[in-house]
Amino acid sequence: MKTNLLKKIRKQGRNSINIYSVTKTNGLNTGMCIGHNGGNYSGLFKIGDTEEQIKNKAMKIWLKENIENIRKQYRKYKRKNKNKYT
Repeated sequence: MKTNLLKKIRKQGRNSINIYSVTKTNGLNTGMCIGHNGGNYSGLFKIGDTEEQIKNKAMKIWLKENIENIRKQYRKYKRKNKNKYT
C-alpha cells in the first residue's frame, strides 16, 4: 500500500509543472518553455537537462512545499496508527 501511495504523491509533484517546448542544438537541450505556479520553480532548467530530470526536480520542490499537508492527509499510513495484530 505504501508504494502505491508514494507513486501517487510523486505523480502529483511531477504534474505541478507543464513542459510546453524543448529547444535542442546538436542533440543538447539548450532551452525549455516551462509553465508553473509559484516562484519556487524558477531556475529549474540547466543546459543539458532532460524533461525527466526537470519533472523530478519539480517533484522534490513540490514535496518540500506540501509535506505537512501530505502528512495530515495520509495520517492513517503512519506506523503509530497501525495495530500489530491485524
